[in-house]
Amino acid sequence: MVQYHLEKIIFMFMYKILVTRTIPEEGLTMLRNAGYEVEVWDRPSPMSREEFLRSLGDVHGLISLVTERIDAEAIAAAPLLKVVANYRSHFDNFDIWAATQRGVALTYVPMGIQDAIAEYVIGTMITLSRQIIAANTFVHEGQYKRWEPMNFQGTGMKGKTMGILGFGKVGRRVGEIANALGMEVLYTDEETKKVTYPAARRELADMLAHADVLSIHLPPLPTTISLIGAKELHIMKEGSIVINCSRGLAVDESSLVQHLRSGRLGGAILDVFQCENLQECGPNDHTELKNMPNVIMTPEIASSTKEARAYMSTTVAQSIIHVLSGKKPEFVINPEVFD
Repeated sequence: MVQYHLEKIIFMFMYKILVTRTIPEEGLTMLRNAGYEVEVWDRPSPMSREEFLRSLGDVHGLISLVTERIDAEAIAAAPLLKVVANYRSHFDNFDIWAATQRGVALTYVPMGIQDAIAEYVIGTMITLSRQIIAANTFVHEGQYKRWEPMNFQGTGMKGKTMGILGFGKVGRRVGEIANALGMEVLYTDEETKKVTYPAARRELADMLAHADVLSIHLPPLPTTISLIGAKELHIMKEGSIVINCSRGLAVDESSLVQHLRSGRLGGAILDVFQCENLQECGPNDHTELKNMPNVIMTPEIASSTKEARAYMSTTVAQSIIHVLSGKKPEFVINPEVFD
């Protein structure tokens, strides 16, 4: 009888964690081992807003994606909520003021994925410049008969210039690998950054005019929306490549299409798209880009390595555990809730 009551008391005080999408098991195991009840939304599509709000009534910790708006309405629907951990390196879906007013800690994952994203940038850059996708299709379609010296002549990267827009952890890692390939590295941040390889700060227009490859790594801010538009694309060198794996809204897609169609740009690599602003992209979005052979498009996989995603999973789980055990997590956005 004593054991029964003890188990009942423990169950009554068990914390419940809601995970709004399926994430790697490493973090979920950490939460379960900590004694928490873990509920994972494992359906193909995200929760509707109504489903999300209904699910928050008995939740103490939340692991969210940018598809969930953590605003005043969501905070009000979660009277037991103590912590929200975003499974992303961005947190533009957070109403920081509303959460702080309620004493809800907010965290994110700013580190641990720079290698994965940088490898994606360099790998796709070489894939596009060397026409690897077209050559692969050529062979798969049975057109290959013998070696031809004029087939699929690509462009080498040694001696070319890599322009980096956003020289944070990811941008600096991109520059490091580009430098190892023999590329000149330019960046636009207001502050001169200390790096272990040659890199020069330039104003945006100057960098665009010299870059053979532009790699964009911007945070989701009002000032970064359409920062690369018709004017900026026109400044760029003929035959240059634009790579965007930060936020889709940073590049004006219609202007990008025009400059690709005219032949001024040599190609584009897009891991994010403007339709992200609608929370969900449809089959008819960016149709013109899909039909261009010099455009590589991927579904937000720049950070998608097993190592990076496992790190993200354990990081958000550790943030939840820290807050629910009364500790300040490493990557807290609003540390004042602990003061």
